[in-house]
Amino acid sequence: KVGDADFDAGATASSGLPVNYTSSDTTVATIVNGKIHVVGAGTSIITASQGGNESYSAATAINQTLIVALPVTNFRISVTSASCKGKNNGLINIKAAKSLNYTATITENSVTTPYQFTDSLQVQNLSAGNYSVCITVAGQTDYLQCDNVVVTEPKDLSVYSIINNKGDSLHLDLQGAALYYVNLNAVQYTTANDRITLPLSNGINKLTVTTDKECQGVVQKDIIVSDKVIIYPNPFENTLNLSIGKGWVNNA
Repeated sequence: KVGDADFDAGATASSGLPVNYTSSDTTVATIVNGKIHVVGAGTSIITASQGGNESYSAATAINQTLIVALPVTNFRISVTSASCKGKNNGLINIKAAKSLNYTATITENSVTTPYQFTDSLQVQNLSAGNYSVCITVAGQTDYLQCDNVVVTEPKDLSVYSIINNKGDSLHLDLQGAALYYVNLNAVQYTTANDRITLPLSNGINKLTVTTDKECQGVVQKDIIVSDKVIIYPNPFENTLNLSIGKGWVNNA
C-alpha cells in the first residue's frame, strides 16, 4: 500500500544475470535501485526482463499485476439535504482523490442503483431517507468500501411559549429551523437560537414566527396582557376572540 518501504519483486534468472523491472504506470509504482517504489493507489503491470549477453540469450519477459489498495481517505462523501419537507431534491456527492474507474452503488429502501464515475459523482433528486453507498474499483475484485449517509429534510416549525409571572415578557422555544424571524407588535427579531425572550405590552400583543424556509409555514398568535375580559374584534365577521385574562387568546 502507499507508504510501504520499497521492495524487491524477487525475480531471478537461471543464468545469474541481473533482472530489470519496468512499471506500466509510474503514477502507481516506479523502479528505484532495482526495487519497486509505490507511488499511489491503482494498478500497474510490473515487467521483469533479462536482456542476455554473449553467453546467454535474453529471457522471455514476465508480467505481474501490482494492485495498490486505495487509502480509506480516498473518498469524500457529502450530503445536501432536501430543501423542504416532501421535496425530492437531496444530493449525495462523492469526490475521489485518485482518478480510477469506480462504481458507486446507492441503496435506499431495497432499491439499488449503480453509478459509474472516475473522479467525482453527484446523485440528484433524492428524498429524505437513509442511504447505503458502496464503491468498487474496476480490476480490483477484492475492493469494497461502504458508508451509510442520511438525507434529511426540514422539520415543521414549532413554537412553544411561556409568559412570565409578571406578564411583561414572553419566552419562546423554537424548533425546526436554523434561522427564525419573530415579529412581535411590528418589531422584527432574527435569531438562530432556539430560545428567545421578548417584552410584552399591556393589551393585545400580535406574534408572528416564520423561518428562512417558506415551506415550514407560519405561526401566528395574539397574546393578551390584561386582567380584564376582552372581546375583539369589534365588529367581527366570522370569528370572535375572547380573552379572560393574561394568556393566549382562544376563539369563541
